[in-house]
Amino acid sequence: MEYTYELGNNYKAAIDNGTLFINFGLRSIEIPLAAISGYYRYKSNNNDILIIVSGVPGAKKKKWHIHLDPVKSQSFFDDLVACTPRSANLLHMKKKQALKILGVSDRAKQTIVALPIIVTVIAAGLFFPELWHSIFDRRLAPVTIETLYQDYPLESGFLSVPVTLNEKPLVVSYRKWFSSDKSLISRDIHKRGYYPIVPKHWKQGDPIKAVLLVDGSYMLGKVAPYHGREKVISGVVRNILWEKFSWTNDMDDLSKKEKSPVVKKPIVIDYGATPSKDLLWTFGGFLLLILPLLGLHVWRLKKESKGE
Repeated sequence: MEYTYELGNNYKAAIDNGTLFINFGLRSIEIPLAAISGYYRYKSNNNDILIIVSGVPGAKKKKWHIHLDPVKSQSFFDDLVACTPRSANLLHMKKKQALKILGVSDRAKQTIVALPIIVTVIAAGLFFPELWHSIFDRRLAPVTIETLYQDYPLESGFLSVPVTLNEKPLVVSYRKWFSSDKSLISRDIHKRGYYPIVPKHWKQGDPIKAVLLVDGSYMLGKVAPYHGREKVISGVVRNILWEKFSWTNDMDDLSKKEKSPVVKKPIVIDYGATPSKDLLWTFGGFLLLILPLLGLHVWRLKKESKGE
């Protein structure tokens, strides 16, 4: 088959002996022109979309969505209009009416409607640990270190516990992924400190079952005046699902520093964290993901109201 029409996107077509042939590169289709019961063409971004429906009444109809280059495909489209039944031409109708007659859904509209739902599900997954803490760990529970060790392991919680902080915690430094100067990796160093939480009769070599995580230079500065002194600290236990990935790799270094093994799944308390802060973080992340899509959805609805 010699394809005489360029449709754009490397698609080619031919009209021969009462049949429309279209080659999409990896596959080809054949549509008898007399069987075409309806077609409609509309603009979509930089391309046009041609919808063709064929089939006899009472039988299952076939539907094709074909992307056309607005310029390259014009001669093909003119010949298609001339060769098909006049009743199949729905170009005089508005898009919404034509698609309804053809029995075709607006894919762009379906995508825009579905995206907020999909993003909501993704956001709920990404922020599931924070959402969990904000719902189930709202009440602050005063505990002792001995109680922590007795209750080990502990997945989550909002705790306050009196601890004596080491004068030299394990401090891990790393670069942020994003920077205010728009470079991929920030020049600023982010610091994170780890303090072992151990009971009074603990001795070097005994397992460490609880760890205080102090995230950021500012927070490290806040606890520095209490080194070597007892302080009641509060925070959220970060052991749900992927929360542990943020600190797991640092536990070997803490074990070497303290010359004592850190258990496989220690109770890690994030100093200064609260369920309400987690809720704000979840809400902010959700808005950051959903607002652009809501704006796109509103824009699409405005276009629909204008009959575009």
